[in-house]
Amino acid sequence: MTIFIIMLAFITGIIWGLYLKFSIVPFLVFLVIIAIFNKSKRNLIILFSIFCLISNIYIYTLEKGFINKYKNISGEVTIVGTIIKDAEDKEYNYKYNVKVEKLKFDGKEQKQCEGTYILLKLKKEKTNHIYNYGDKIMLTGEFELPQGQRNYGGFNYREYLKTKNIYGVVISKMSQVRLIKTNNINIVNMFANKVSKKIKENISNMLSEEQASLLTGILIGDKAGISEEIQSDFRDSNLSHMLAISGAHVSYVILGVTFALDKIKIGKRLSKVFTIMFLTFFTILTGATPSVQRASIMAIYILVGNLLYKKPNILISISLSMLILLIQNPYNLLDIGFQLSYGGTIGIVYFYKKIKFKKFKIKILQKVIEMMIITLSANIVIIPIMMLHYNTISFTFLISNVLASPILGIVIILGFIIVLISFILNPLSLLLSKVLSIFLEVLIFVANICSNLPFSKIYVITPSIMQIILYYYAIISKKRFLKICIFTFLVVSLIFVPMLPSELRLYFIDVGQGDSTLIITPKHKSILIDGGGTMDLDTFDVGKNTLIPYLLDRGVSKIDYMMVSHFDSDHVRTECYQ
Repeated sequence: MTIFIIMLAFITGIIWGLYLKFSIVPFLVFLVIIAIFNKSKRNLIILFSIFCLISNIYIYTLEKGFINKYKNISGEVTIVGTIIKDAEDKEYNYKYNVKVEKLKFDGKEQKQCEGTYILLKLKKEKTNHIYNYGDKIMLTGEFELPQGQRNYGGFNYREYLKTKNIYGVVISKMSQVRLIKTNNINIVNMFANKVSKKIKENISNMLSEEQASLLTGILIGDKAGISEEIQSDFRDSNLSHMLAISGAHVSYVILGVTFALDKIKIGKRLSKVFTIMFLTFFTILTGATPSVQRASIMAIYILVGNLLYKKPNILISISLSMLILLIQNPYNLLDIGFQLSYGGTIGIVYFYKKIKFKKFKIKILQKVIEMMIITLSANIVIIPIMMLHYNTISFTFLISNVLASPILGIVIILGFIIVLISFILNPLSLLLSKVLSIFLEVLIFVANICSNLPFSKIYVITPSIMQIILYYYAIISKKRFLKICIFTFLVVSLIFVPMLPSELRLYFIDVGQGDSTLIITPKHKSILIDGGGTMDLDTFDVGKNTLIPYLLDRGVSKIDYMMVSHFDSDHVRTECYQ
């Protein structure tokens, strides 16, 4: 219970520091007054207050650092730093994450920037040199602060980079970069990176490009090579979680390591110690994303509990893992992967046993029903998150997950086995990969079919934070009448309140090149003048990625009238959905 209270306090302090523009002190004073008159819960309230203050000061310090460390820096800079992530091959440049060791601006060394991280974009030239993980480089380039939110409710690139601990972007050319040293990073990380590269190489030698990229994403979380079409199919069929390393992968890793160690008979306690060490390495190998860190920390907590002969508590394991991730980087709270991972886990833990279902004697049917209940339990919690970030809901998630989950299990197990064999006996791995290829093709087919099912992807207007809070309060409330009242209120607020008369509203939408204007009349008729656009629809679809999210954020789900000022491609070439 203590860890749970500390975790809640930490989250409260972070949210207060990020979104509320006034001091947290009055709130803490209020809590202290309550503690004085409430002896039974005094210690918990005081504990909550202390850690709430600590996290609030922590996030305030970080926010101030993000503003001040590069506040007076713009234009050309000289940087010495180490590459901490392999290159992302984009159409016009290579992207690297670089840890800054030295930074000079206007001839002066900026000490405050040491130890920070920047995103380096190296423009492609006729002759390109790919730098590697751990390379220490010196470069000259143009520093830019990351772009903030361009439209109401729109994507905030600056906040996104904060979840990666990145302070800014430097644009440079290959000719302006010089290699100083290789392998300038600790031995464990270097080894994990080499293993990761070897895994990718072995997979690419066994499978087609499409299948290899998908298997790499499933096994080690590297989705860079997966085509936009496949990612879109997985996203629209509500299967995108299968492309993220999570609890299922960690469970199979533990199962495999335990099985192997049991065969060599080293003892159960020593086996658990080795499993903990391997899980730590696996976390580094797969990029230490929030989802894999959550799953690994929870698994390690259970293993340590077994070593100490203590019964694990699922609430403590969730709270402890979340607390560790937030101490490591409070901006993880803003990460969509973090929210979906914990949301799904909490949903399964809280609702799975509460949903009653008939027991069947037929094992396959029983497994299917259990799988459906697990999927439903997770989605009860993550549906508002999907609505908030993606403006979509799905009514076919049960179908897609029931069809795809067994295939995914086979792909993960067979994939790990084949990758392991490829390091030892490559001809055998090539033979087994033919079988794996069939399952990968079936998985791609299922994702494609399910993404095109009716009601697989329904666009919805963005819910307010208050509506989301009320929803979560309703699903955890034990009072049935209160649940009915809250859900009735939510339906009314979503359907009927937007119909009430209001003032005339006029919005100018930032669509990059081109123009777009939205007019909403007092009777909620929506008029769109131009839709923005782009000269090259293959690079960025303004309609899909900018205009539609903006309309849904403004509560517009239908365009009543559309006017076109002229027919240039940057004014009318866009997609519209209802």
